[in-house]
Amino acid sequence: MNSPTGSNLTALPTLFFDPFREGHRLSHAEALLADAENRPAQGFTLALHSDIVMRLRENPRWQKLEQANVTLIALDDEVARSVKANNKDIAGGRRMIRLAEELAQEHGCEHIHFLHLDTVILALFLATFTGLKKTVSGMYMCPTEHYQKLFGARLSCGEKLFAHVKKWVVSRLLSCAQVTAVHVFDEFCPAFYAGHRNGRKMVAIPDFAPMPSSEERPDAVGNWLSAANRFAMFGAIDARKGIFPLISALQLMKPDVAKCVSITFMGRVQAGIRAEFEAQLASLRQTHPELSVTVIDRFVDDEEILWLCRNSTAIMMPYQRHRGSSGVLCWAAHVGIPVLAQSFGLIGREVDEHGLGITVDSENPAAIAAGLETLCSQPEKKLGPQGLAYGKRHTPEEFARQTIESLGGATA
Repeated sequence: MNSPTGSNLTALPTLFFDPFREGHRLSHAEALLADAENRPAQGFTLALHSDIVMRLRENPRWQKLEQANVTLIALDDEVARSVKANNKDIAGGRRMIRLAEELAQEHGCEHIHFLHLDTVILALFLATFTGLKKTVSGMYMCPTEHYQKLFGARLSCGEKLFAHVKKWVVSRLLSCAQVTAVHVFDEFCPAFYAGHRNGRKMVAIPDFAPMPSSEERPDAVGNWLSAANRFAMFGAIDARKGIFPLISALQLMKPDVAKCVSITFMGRVQAGIRAEFEAQLASLRQTHPELSVTVIDRFVDDEEILWLCRNSTAIMMPYQRHRGSSGVLCWAAHVGIPVLAQSFGLIGREVDEHGLGITVDSENPAAIAAGLETLCSQPEKKLGPQGLAYGKRHTPEEFARQTIESLGGATA
């Protein structure tokens, strides 16, 4: 995946901006800092939530870097609260753009890169008509305007309308000389904009999962390892992850198959679904006592996730029409095990295209059950060379390198 400006250009002195602390902000910042170590002659400024900055400064490695060519700016909660974390808050987005421009000017940065462009995208669209004080770029997290054309995804009327608006907005950004690049975690999205006269500005950057150097067995995993078929789901446990269709699918499992299956849910169960989740699990345990089900209801460390992935038959991710990418694919590919995933959108296309597992209609419990039985019939199956290559491409190093090298100043 090539940058629009070529890999040999030096990026401009850049302000990386993101006021929020949830999500993958810390891992993205650490990846960028690690790349900055290799570019001592180039200045970097990261304006991030104060909690993220505090955690970075606790690491002697980043303390040393901050004394050299990196500046860390702590943004307090008031800044984060001044904009809603969605792409419809135009007034809040305008405040974020103005603040980023002020910080860039104060710290001698010629360029601004929004680490979560979606938050300010509508405000940035309007600013292309009124003028920007700096060149800008950003990571566009959830492009879906190409889902129907490139993926054949069935979209609702509302989704189709929203896709048209997104295409209109992004096309305008690509046409603006002050917008140098729009990054996406979607290797197929640039093809959708290939016909645009500035389609080269749409740059696919590899998503990644931060892989620890060691692994740790979770203390509550129980007898999970004793089963021939071990399926796991990790991360925040909520409805959008497809937890309820999955439990319904397990209810459909034949007893002779279920006795050879162990399921682990590892991650904090969200408060809004806790009662229903526990009730459905209780019913599952009654109807399928031979099925081993473990719930580790807490925040889990990366070392525990790595252990879980390495010891799984497959990772379950029957998400409910999830838009965008998922680091879960990177975790699974890194250790060479398949996933059971939604057929919808980018995730479905990546799984099928790169041999990362099997895809199903994740809203259909019978389809999920059939997918689980397919995986049970091949318990020793590992990813082939294509899937392993996907894991090697989706690393923090590649994310940071391609991000920074694409900020060399492409123009319309």
